[in-house]
Amino acid sequence: MNRVPDTSVEMTKQRYSAIAAQMQCPLHQRNARVIVHGEHHDDLEVEIFCCCELFVRRVRHALDKTAPQPVH
Repeated sequence: MNRVPDTSVEMTKQRYSAIAAQMQCPLHQRNARVIVHGEHHDDLEVEIFCCCELFVRRVRHALDKTAPQPVH
Protein backbone atom coordinates (compact mmCIF):
# COMPACT_ATOMS: atom_id res chain seq x y z
CA MET A 1 0.00 0.00 0.00
CA ASN A 2 1.48 3.35 -1.08
CA ARG A 3 0.96 6.07 1.47
CA VAL A 4 1.08 9.71 0.45
CA PRO A 5 3.47 11.72 2.66
CA ASP A 6 1.58 13.71 5.25
CA THR A 7 2.05 17.50 4.90
CA SER A 8 1.80 17.82 8.67
CA VAL A 9 4.98 15.71 8.85
CA GLU A 10 6.80 18.40 6.87
CA MET A 11 5.47 21.00 9.29
CA THR A 12 6.71 18.88 12.20
CA LYS A 13 10.15 18.59 10.61
CA GLN A 14 10.32 22.35 10.10
CA ARG A 15 9.11 23.03 13.66
CA TYR A 16 11.73 20.68 15.14
CA SER A 17 14.48 22.31 13.09
CA ALA A 18 13.36 25.79 14.12
CA ILE A 19 13.22 24.86 17.81
CA ALA A 20 16.70 23.34 17.72
CA ALA A 21 18.16 26.29 15.80
CA GLN A 22 16.88 28.69 18.45
CA MET A 23 18.43 26.75 21.33
CA GLN A 24 21.97 27.41 22.49
CA CYS A 25 24.04 25.41 24.95
CA PRO A 26 24.48 27.42 28.15
CA LEU A 27 27.96 25.93 28.68
CA HIS A 28 29.42 26.04 25.18
CA GLN A 29 27.29 28.70 23.42
CA ARG A 30 26.70 26.40 20.45
CA ASN A 31 23.42 25.82 18.67
CA ALA A 32 21.71 22.48 18.31
CA ARG A 33 20.89 20.87 14.99
CA VAL A 34 18.39 18.15 14.20
CA ILE A 35 17.72 15.94 11.22
CA VAL A 36 14.30 14.32 11.04
CA HIS A 37 13.90 11.19 8.93
CA GLY A 38 10.62 9.64 7.82
CA GLU A 39 7.58 10.46 5.77
CA HIS A 40 4.82 9.65 8.26
CA HIS A 41 4.32 10.50 11.92
CA ASP A 42 4.52 6.85 12.92
CA ASP A 43 8.01 6.40 11.46
CA LEU A 44 9.75 9.68 12.31
CA GLU A 45 13.28 9.41 13.64
CA VAL A 46 15.02 12.46 15.07
CA GLU A 47 18.80 12.81 15.16
CA ILE A 48 20.03 15.51 17.54
CA PHE A 49 23.49 17.01 17.10
CA CYS A 50 24.83 18.98 20.06
CA CYS A 51 28.10 19.77 21.76
CA CYS A 52 27.38 17.81 24.95
CA GLU A 53 25.01 15.25 26.44
CA LEU A 54 23.40 17.75 28.82
CA PHE A 55 22.36 19.89 25.86
CA VAL A 56 21.10 16.84 23.95
CA ARG A 57 18.74 16.12 26.87
CA ARG A 58 17.51 19.72 26.91
CA VAL A 59 16.84 19.71 23.17
CA ARG A 60 15.11 16.31 23.33
CA HIS A 61 12.88 17.62 26.16
CA ALA A 62 11.95 20.71 24.14
CA LEU A 63 11.12 18.60 21.08
CA ASP A 64 9.08 16.14 23.16
CA LYS A 65 6.95 19.03 24.45
CA THR A 66 6.06 19.99 20.88
CA ALA A 67 5.63 16.47 19.51
CA PRO A 68 2.39 15.93 17.61
CA GLN A 69 -0.22 14.05 19.57
CA PRO A 70 -1.64 10.90 18.00
CA VAL A 71 -5.11 11.24 16.55
CA HIS A 72 -7.63 8.74 17.94
